[in-house]
Amino acid sequence: MNRHTFSLITAALAFVLALTMAVAAADRGAPDVVTWNTGFNVHPTDVVSLGANYGRDRYSSLQLSRNANPPPDPSWTDPSRNWTVDNDDKINTVAAYLDLLRAVRNTDIRFSYDYSDSDNSFVHGGPRIAALTALNQFIPLPDVENTWHRATADVQYFFTSRAGVGVGYYFEKLDIVDFSAIDTSGPVGFAPETGDPRIDWLGGLVTGYGNRPYTGHSVYARVLYRF
Repeated sequence: MNRHTFSLITAALAFVLALTMAVAAADRGAPDVVTWNTGFNVHPTDVVSLGANYGRDRYSSLQLSRNANPPPDPSWTDPSRNWTVDNDDKINTVAAYLDLLRAVRNTDIRFSYDYSDSDNSFVHGGPRIAALTALNQFIPLPDVENTWHRATADVQYFFTSRAGVGVGYYFEKLDIVDFSAIDTSGPVGFAPETGDPRIDWLGGLVTGYGNRPYTGHSVYARVLYRF
């Protein structure tokens, strides 16, 4: 495993620019990872601050596999039974914020926006895939795509140096294109298509992943007290 990291930070009065990059390369089918981020923060006045960041990540791995019958079947040592899959994932992330602290009397106002998208491909190859393709018995997997948005707005007003109130708005949207998704009525082709995907597969839920898109809106209020 070879790792390389590069960082550059430039700071000036009320301005910071940062650039980071990391590369991890490995042999024997282990994943290769390249990631880099660049961003800035600006403080033009005592009450205004803003910034943004962009990141790009790439994950790539090559897996070698084979399917054959155990000996003495001749397929056990047949090299034409080998196949590969190249898993390539590209991710973009964007974040931005604007803070107005005491720009209005006794009031803090904050806005933020986050965005990310990913494109995960599965490219199969090798003699086994070529043979199945010639027999019209292989269907390539389409890319899995995800797009996520989040926007927040928050206002805090202080009656005194310690006590105040706050209100905010939270928006989130997730779009997913995943070949493993099924409709609420079951796999398309075996049941009528509803266009509404289920988060589980035939009743099974995998912790940490759900392929159901959603849009959410939240409004909140709170009482603030500084100790």
